[in-house]
Amino acid sequence: MSEHPHFDRPLRAYCPNFRPLVGRPEIGRATKALLYLWVLPTSALALPLVALRALTGGSTFLHGGVVEVHGRLVRRVLNFGPFPAAALTLGHVVLNQDDTARRLYRHHELVHVRQAERWGPLFVPLYLGLAVRTWRRTGQGYWDHPWEVEAREISGI
Repeated sequence: MSEHPHFDRPLRAYCPNFRPLVGRPEIGRATKALLYLWVLPTSALALPLVALRALTGGSTFLHGGVVEVHGRLVRRVLNFGPFPAAALTLGHVVLNQDDTARRLYRHHELVHVRQAERWGPLFVPLYLGLAVRTWRRTGQGYWDHPWEVEAREISGI
């Protein structure tokens, strides 16, 4: 039995928006290549951390076409500033505090990967713009953010 009820849960087959398109076997290679190119400007923001992870310890995983990374440098980046995070998605790259966060928040972050596939290079500016708008309306830029609400509803966490 797993240490936590959310660890290693099966994918929710009933939710078509849950799994990133690049991880679906029915999607052809050309379509996957176009998706990677569409999302590349967002993924590129995290690629230096992926490369530097090798020098700072931690691990890299490939899960359904998505790179998942954790390590000391990644943890420092996620803890930097006023809004620390257990995990953060940038395109097809998911940065995690540690392996526990990777396993616990994987499904939530994969919803964000799917959102990044939908919005491509607009993902980060739209996410930040929605966060500001939501914060002005409710005072909760994260918890009431529509993309975070969607990720929690779909992933169950």
